[in-house]
Amino acid sequence: VEDMLYLYSQATSNGQLMLTASFGVTELHAPKLPADAAAAALLRDADTALYTSKHEGRNRVTSAADETSQ
Repeated sequence: VEDMLYLYSQATSNGQLMLTASFGVTELHAPKLPADAAAAALLRDADTALYTSKHEGRNRVTSAADETSQ
């Protein structure tokens, strides 16, 4: 991902524009919830992981599984 972001950086009249990316990921194992509740739980967990990535620095991927193991 970092290499790809570097390729898309741009020189501007105000200096170099650098791109960064943070991701939060999650997965669902054998859903025991109705589909709408499972989807809401997936989005909530991925969102929490995303904000952890943003808080910990640029160009990071955080798994929701990492969040629950802390």
